[in-house]
Amino acid sequence: MVNLDRYRILNKYDLYKCKGVLIGNDNVFHVNNILFSGIENKTYIGNYNKILGECHIGHDAKIYNNVTIYPRVITGGFSEYLNNSNIGMCAVIHQKKIIGQYSMVGGNNMITKNVFPYYISINKNIKHSLLPCYCH
Repeated sequence: MVNLDRYRILNKYDLYKCKGVLIGNDNVFHVNNILFSGIENKTYIGNYNKILGECHIGHDAKIYNNVTIYPRVITGGFSEYLNNSNIGMCAVIHQKKIIGQYSMVGGNNMITKNVFPYYISINKNIKHSLLPCYCH
């Protein structure tokens, strides 16, 4: 017999208050991904996304359509990934950040600011290292 009261002390949020995860159609998930249930709203994953191995998707995240997230990406809670964005391998996205549509986050980046649509982040701790991408 397992004493559930012991586990509730360790968990900050009561399991019965979680909002859940909403996953769309034709998504590809590779091995060992972690998707956290929403706390205020549902964690949303749209259609035609590719989430490769060992990714951490934070609570209340919104991943829209045709987003590619490469292996070992860590995304904070309440973050948003707009249509057709690409997140490079081992990137870390801080909570409450928005990755714009058709933008790319380079591998091993730490994103602490919003990434505008059609931009490419090429440095760690991006400050002014965003280049507009005009290739459509």
